Amino acid sequence: MARQIRLSKSVLASNVLADANSPGAPSNQYSWSSTAGSGNPLVLAVPSRASDGSVIFDATHTSIYTDNVVFYLDSSTHRLYKRTIKNISAPGDVAVTTCPPASATAGCPADADVVDDVANLTTNYLKADGTTTSTPSNTEAVKYTVTETRTVEGRTYTGTYTTLATLRNR
Repeated sequence: MARQIRLSKSVLASNVLADANSPGAPSNQYSWSSTAGSGNPLVLAVPSRASDGSVIFDATHTSIYTDNVVFYLDSSTHRLYKRTIKNISAPGDVAVTTCPPASATAGCPADADVVDDVANLTTNYLKADGTTTSTPSNTEAVKYTVTETRTVEGRTYTGTYTTLATLRNR
């Protein structure tokens, strides 16, 4: 997650690219909602890339195209997934849109399984002055905490991991 946050241009309030597998689809393909707190998805605008790894700019080189990357917790499987939504307007974008594992096909591979046994994901958004904000606008950094819980032979083990990652491509 930290790597994707660092590569991101911004944290988005919701996905800006249509996703036929978003929580409110099919009527609302823009329903991934990124708000600070516990159990909420994290929606990022990540620069679109060409096959040589270069960032894809618009024709005037004044702005870059971005794909959407969504980190979400599936509370039924306790897995943290990473969804990619390709920007179909970005010429030469090599990103591939992914789908929920149960809906995966050859044309839409499964979302990446990032972490298993996740009890909770908590996100906090930080402004440039270090203060927290509940909305993603003007976010300079994301502090996230992943809590994992696993039971092995009748014993429950819990681990909590907190990381602060700064957006570098703002």
